[in-house]
Amino acid sequence: MKIHDLKQLEILSTAIFHTHNVGLDNHIESIMVLEALDIEQWGSENQILLSSYIAFKDCSQEELQLFFEKLVAIKISGLIIKTGRFINSIPDHFVHLCFVHQIPLIEVKNKILYEDIVVAIHQPLLNHDSYLLKLYFDSHKKFSNLNLGTSSYSDLLYMFSNMINLQCQLYSYENNLQIKTYNFPTSNFKSLTKNNIQTKFVKNNYTLEEVISLETQETSWFLYITSKKSPKISIHIQLETDNISDTLLMITENFIDIMSIKIQNDALSKNKNFIDLNNIASSILFNHALNPSNYKRLLVEANLDQFSQYQLLTITHTLSSKQLDILKQEVKKISSHFIYCENINFIYFIFNIPHPSHLDINYLKDLAKNYNNTFFYLSNCSSAENINMLYSQCTDMINFNNNFNLDNLVIYNELGVLKSLISLNTNEINDLIPEQLKKLYHEENVLFDTFVTFINCNKDYKETSNQLFVHPKTVRYRINKIQTILNFSIQDSMQFLNYETINIIHSRICL
Repeated sequence: MKIHDLKQLEILSTAIFHTHNVGLDNHIESIMVLEALDIEQWGSENQILLSSYIAFKDCSQEELQLFFEKLVAIKISGLIIKTGRFINSIPDHFVHLCFVHQIPLIEVKNKILYEDIVVAIHQPLLNHDSYLLKLYFDSHKKFSNLNLGTSSYSDLLYMFSNMINLQCQLYSYENNLQIKTYNFPTSNFKSLTKNNIQTKFVKNNYTLEEVISLETQETSWFLYITSKKSPKISIHIQLETDNISDTLLMITENFIDIMSIKIQNDALSKNKNFIDLNNIASSILFNHALNPSNYKRLLVEANLDQFSQYQLLTITHTLSSKQLDILKQEVKKISSHFIYCENINFIYFIFNIPHPSHLDINYLKDLAKNYNNTFFYLSNCSSAENINMLYSQCTDMINFNNNFNLDNLVIYNELGVLKSLISLNTNEINDLIPEQLKKLYHEENVLFDTFVTFINCNKDYKETSNQLFVHPKTVRYRINKIQTILNFSIQDSMQFLNYETINIIHSRICL
């Protein structure tokens, strides 16, 4: 109820509104009889006060001024003064104070009883609260009767929009959710005013903003609502006026409640689905005792039976949860058919692909460059029956890379002759190193470093000299000496390949 609604009450049909249009939109939530000026002890916001003026009869101007300041601070809705008993008319200075402080002033005659006025004002207030309570439960029932599992977020938003007959949009940044009704404005707006909305009917945060369109220069209003509890939900509603009805608030509160439930349910369902898929992927990779029929059943259950080829990407990392979520989203772009599982600092992506060259290797290489201390290992392709062999490949590559630091992206099909080395242990690799090279390492360290640099520089004398900060002739002298010691020629491609391969692992082997 508002001040202007009092004019519709029969008992106040003869009342005089001394302040004319002042405060006619002020809300009324209760009425109280005023007998003393200590309203700070009992007055409340949106309350209208009823008095016979006895409380003001002997007040000084200063006391009246202080009283009106209290009215403004408490946000009293208005004053009803009953004349004919203590005063015949309201003093001009009192009316003036009401104008100054924008307090609506209504005069009623002595023949009207206090009790009748109180009942007449409380009647619609009580009816209104009953109506709002019924509305709350009716809207709650409508939302609750929906199947949240099958109803999309868009379905729910449009249902809400139809109930309030206004355009709106929904955000939930925690859940990557952003949808809006078709006619929600997309113009650029400039904010003019912002006001927080506080009523007894809401438990979330409401802000009314007046804006002006930078394109049309038209003024409009938006109501912004943010849930106080997790998950954080934001709703933006385009209003037709700056008036916010209690009906709108009741329906909105219910909508926020139902959206919170749906988001939480979807999160639980997603988590359960993740656990199930994680278990399936783990069984596919690690359970070597599975028989072919069970193996096939797991692939079908994970929708991983669309193509004949499989490839495994293993990632080792020390990323935070947030960084890891971003990485997983980026890896998922590689292919549409996959399943993955996690284990402490490991992620295993099993891709189901139509042919061996399906995965975008260049994308993977670019991705690997963006992550420090994160290593990517891509197996070759295999049929469904040999997926666990792909896991062995990745494990061998991880162990090899941990020892010899090849790169942060190791692709099995690009290893070349190193494929024959990755499954060997350290002792076996040591046995492959020529004794002359070991001797060169221990006895001629300068020559050994020159040889390693020369290999890394693709046998380029000038580049090697730049790397070692020596003259190119010095490099030539050293290389000639190395050839003599090792008894080989760099022109002999087979001999040089042997040393070139050994160079890759020399720094991690005790020669």
